[in-house]
Amino acid sequence: EIKECDWSSDVCSSDLAVSHFAGVGGEIDDASGLSHLGIFERDASVKREEVTDGLSNTLIVGELAGTYPPWGDPENWRRIGRGLNKDVNGFGSYNNNGASFLLGDGSVKHFSNKTDPKVLERMSTRDGGEQ
Repeated sequence: EIKECDWSSDVCSSDLAVSHFAGVGGEIDDASGLSHLGIFERDASVKREEVTDGLSNTLIVGELAGTYPPWGDPENWRRIGRGLNKDVNGFGSYNNNGASFLLGDGSVKHFSNKTDPKVLERMSTRDGGEQ
């Protein structure tokens, strides 16, 4: 059984080391239609050509502020939510100054807490039409 881990522990009760990063994944279904977040979803693999918003415009993995999951947890992905460092189950950093993200092209960018959550949500979609 895989369990969430406390930030103060380096090892979970499942005997797996914790990860300070999680994949960006899930879906958004709104008035503009269904968009997929990042490249992580249940029982599916995503091909490069399915990232139609562009690899350099798509968030893939982000830094966590807390509630660190075990490394190798197949469910270690989440949505942007209300913004950075706003939710213990969201993205952020231990020092509370924003979060770093890996993008689909392999680059890493740091976003401050002041970054509009709507901008981050748009950057998290792989096929939302924002290029």
